[in-house]
Amino acid sequence: MNFRDLDRELEKIIRLCASLSPLRDIPFLTTWFFKIFKNYAYLPCIDNKYITRLALDKTKLAIFITLADDLAGNFTLRNERLLNLVTKIPKEYSSIRIKSRYLRALRRIWTEIIDSIKEYPRYNEFRKIFLFDVEQTLLSIKFEYLINTIEQLGNSFELKIYIPFEAIGVACCDIDLMCSPSFDKNELGRVRPIFYLAQYVCHIGNVINTFPKELLERDYSCPLILLGLEKRAITKKLIEKKPKVAEEKLRVFIPHLDRKARICLKKMRRLSKNVKSIDVEKFVDNVEKVYEEFLKKPKYWEKNSKKIKNSFTVIK
Repeated sequence: MNFRDLDRELEKIIRLCASLSPLRDIPFLTTWFFKIFKNYAYLPCIDNKYITRLALDKTKLAIFITLADDLAGNFTLRNERLLNLVTKIPKEYSSIRIKSRYLRALRRIWTEIIDSIKEYPRYNEFRKIFLFDVEQTLLSIKFEYLINTIEQLGNSFELKIYIPFEAIGVACCDIDLMCSPSFDKNELGRVRPIFYLAQYVCHIGNVINTFPKELLERDYSCPLILLGLEKRAITKKLIEKKPKVAEEKLRVFIPHLDRKARICLKKMRRLSKNVKSIDVEKFVDNVEKVYEEFLKKPKYWEKNSKKIKNSFTVIK
């Protein structure tokens, strides 16, 4: 894929999705995701001739999940009916009848992902696992919706089980394996825990970066916000009335999350001895770089903070 074709593909994603998500900076997110997937977020065992195409497919998946997440997270955009339809797209995308412009765009993105990855050399070997992991991600988004609409449900125990899947780390590793000729499938059970730990590290990085936005959106599925509520450091009334004050009170918990991420990275290195067909040490280095990129990622939503607080957009 040459630079001109790549630019056209990225521009196509931006044109398709920018108007669907007025509370997000889709041009920034699209280019940021692509940069991360191209430079850091990949398995060292991939055939390098696929690296750009893989980055593009994983960028599309990240945007797909980001838009699905908007139907569960932001208090002005939550829509259970549309979210339930989104969860059907991976299995029924070619037959499901869709009238919503929002869902048509998501189906188009998903179709492009599938049309691309099914041409990868080892697609058939990892297709079922990939679809399972995407379903896990969509299930985590449905759980996020429940937490945000059933006040009594929120608890850190279940949150640790479901919400990290929104980082899509495991599903992205599945796609990489489709382009990894030297990977020994006999090691799949041993490498999956490493993928899960990598996903959790990226999840923590995203939480630390975006929790101020989640406060504005009143997304109580954010682990840092739920932790603050459980510790009684903040209240929902404070979040609604003075989100900036709530933000400062939550910052005391950031070192705790950072320690968790560092522990996961160390555990990944300990598990590296169990896998021979992937350079796990290099993969951990890559994941650590992605984590650092999350920590310094620009707060793209700040220019839209008033819009996030005051918008009552209805997605159609």
